[in-house]
Amino acid sequence: VPPTRAAHGGYAASLGIVATNPAAGDKDDELLKTKAVQDALGAVRSYKTEAAALKAKFDADTNMPLIPLIRQQFDFSLLRDSLNTVAAVFDDQTQLTTDRITRSILYDFTELENASRLKKGEETRTAKKAANVAKWFGKVDADLSELLAYF
Repeated sequence: VPPTRAAHGGYAASLGIVATNPAAGDKDDELLKTKAVQDALGAVRSYKTEAAALKAKFDADTNMPLIPLIRQQFDFSLLRDSLNTVAAVFDDQTQLTTDRITRSILYDFTELENASRLKKGEETRTAKKAANVAKWFGKVDADLSELLAYF
């Protein structure tokens, strides 16, 4: 009787999901050229630019009120619609990766807003809170850059 191996307890590292390289992503070029997709792609690019501009303002004044600006510049439903529209140009395999990035972007904006909160009566952010806000600005930029690399 051959020796048996110990079970791994059902632990799975990747669950079989392999990220698609942006260069290998298969796009529907005809769909990509449509006005709806081009408008959505322009919106995603502008979100990246607006986030960088807002971060620059934040860096200049870490105590500025961010939540009204985040809600105004990054309307969650419009952001989600734009992300879903641009992701539709990819084949099913590539969409597995772009959908993961899209969820990360939406999560990043949610966490950026949460990190930006000041407690009632607070007018300043501690260095630790300011660093946390800056971290989420960095995540927003990195994830938007990752998605835009597919175009």
